[in-house]
Amino acid sequence: MLLVTGCQTAPVNLNLLHANNTPIGTKISQQCHIKILPVNDVRSNKETLGSAGGVPVLSNNVTGWVKQGMNSGLQQRGYQVSERTGDLSMQVNVKLAYMRPLPLRLYATVSLEVILHQKEKQLYQNIFRANGDSNNWANGEGEIMDVLNVALNNVVDDVATDIQPACSR
Repeated sequence: MLLVTGCQTAPVNLNLLHANNTPIGTKISQQCHIKILPVNDVRSNKETLGSAGGVPVLSNNVTGWVKQGMNSGLQQRGYQVSERTGDLSMQVNVKLAYMRPLPLRLYATVSLEVILHQKEKQLYQNIFRANGDSNNWANGEGEIMDVLNVALNNVVDDVATDIQPACSR
């Protein structure tokens, strides 16, 4: 575990890995096949995820992390996710992925734009934003990953709830 305290001056480079660390909120029972298109990172600063202990937190894998989170999160909530074909195609744009420390707490925010298409017709477009917080004992990489995953999982839960009517068409 990396401790980012005191004299640490080098940036923290995270290899973002998705983990389902929050309870599943919405579970749908119907069969809805969704193809998630390649995720786009539309943030102005595509490298920085915030700071911890006075040093920047960096990652170059935000799109892969979001794709992992959307795939596994939607599957856990009852959607059928496919790389090749689906009743619906989903475009995801990362608008914000950021964390910040406060004494004894870490906070993260993730904002995604989700656009659903059925064949060539756009059915739905919305911007989702969710937060996460967790204990901060040492500004460690694991703690930073946990709080970012909490925020991403909260966004995925909101997306799963909101797109459910589009699957009923």
